[in-house]
Amino acid sequence: VPAAGSALQRAKAFTARTGDADLAALGREVAGQMRDDRLYLLGPGTTVAYVNAALGLPASFLGVDAVLGGRLVAEDASETELLALLAEHPAATLVLGVVGGQGFLLGRGNQQLSAAVLNAVGADHIEILADRGKVAALDPPVLRIDVGDEHATAPITGYRKVRTGRGRSTVLRIVA
Repeated sequence: VPAAGSALQRAKAFTARTGDADLAALGREVAGQMRDDRLYLLGPGTTVAYVNAALGLPASFLGVDAVLGGRLVAEDASETELLALLAEHPAATLVLGVVGGQGFLLGRGNQQLSAAVLNAVGADHIEILADRGKVAALDPPVLRIDVGDEHATAPITGYRKVRTGRGRSTVLRIVA
């Protein structure tokens, strides 16, 4: 491998979590704020799975689940399924977690969240959740996205709020 440290992607890493109780409280807070008339796409990962748990729903730890009115309407949905759901329910929110160590938000492990899905949801309707330990371990402290479409990712880049616990958040820069 060439000696180009800044150009190489870090491996996914285990990060010390701040505690299951904190993440469970964040999951309950997010679940409690969900509206019955809105479609929620719950992204992959342990952090977002706490939202599923708060709703009493199973979680696809490696996939995207769709929830409407507190009910699971699609489990481990493909891009095609997500686009069909978004066509039927255009008012939607995407809830995402962060890949530990890498800081990837989109483009690693969630390819079903394509540029078309992101455009249908809208940049203003993306909710980011991250354990405080994951945020503290980011070096540099930025979140990354890579979906292969600059037009779709441009509205997402910049500084965004990241919820790190019940009633807690921080602001991180998102780069493509």
